[in-house]
Amino acid sequence: MSAVSESFSSVVLDHDGKVIDKWTGYLAVYDSLLKPYRKKPISLLEIGVNNGGSLEVYGRYFDKAKNIIGCDIDERCRQLDFADSRIKVVIGDANSNATKAEIAALSKSFDLIIDDGSHNSGDIIKGFISYFPLLSEGGIYVVEDLCCSYWQNWGGGLLHDNSAISFFKSLIDLVNFEHWGTPATQVEFLKYKHPGYQVADLKNEIYSIQFFNSMCIIIKGNSSLGPRVVAGAFDAVTPRGKHGSTIRSDESRNPSSVLRTRSFWPWSR
Repeated sequence: MSAVSESFSSVVLDHDGKVIDKWTGYLAVYDSLLKPYRKKPISLLEIGVNNGGSLEVYGRYFDKAKNIIGCDIDERCRQLDFADSRIKVVIGDANSNATKAEIAALSKSFDLIIDDGSHNSGDIIKGFISYFPLLSEGGIYVVEDLCCSYWQNWGGGLLHDNSAISFFKSLIDLVNFEHWGTPATQVEFLKYKHPGYQVADLKNEIYSIQFFNSMCIIIKGNSSLGPRVVAGAFDAVTPRGKHGSTIRSDESRNPSSVLRTRSFWPWSR
């Protein structure tokens, strides 16, 4: 099988270097998700290096990549040696300013960011808030092992308001921000839903969110519906351009849309 036709799954299954550990269900997702980037000069960041096998696999699969950067808090990762000069490992807490600066010095932006780090909900949320701004337009942010969001020892639980899975569910509302019909900003909404986190203004930068078993995939881009497209000449049932919802509606007085329990929302007092 030629390198060009290799799927991500086949590269993983054929790997005999440093240990890589992925669930089978992830491989099927990655096969379709990563294929469009296969031969592009991407920059990739992986949070959580462990034995380093995944970095080697990314290096083989993305043979045109410019940068393949891994970050791990474990000092033992300093001992990892890679034949591929594009692979570099930063040692430190990914959520510290110093570590982020070191990563940004290696690449100002990334096309693919994969969080396979501590799996602690707080770390995952802080990591997304910190690194999503470094993602390029159309780039992909992947969070693995979200199963831990349901476990108490990882800062989660099925009904935990600030678990990582709850945070990413909230982002679905940001995709549909233009339909809220309230004075609320995206930042105010996230502060309300997840108090305690220093959320950045995402400014309609989340194009889509997908959930798979233990995985969340966020694609960066403008989620606006854009102008309405009306085609065809015959409108015997509904006048041309009058079909469906108005798209815009004032919901500032809707008790289900305006949360009245937070003092920083002045219009809801």
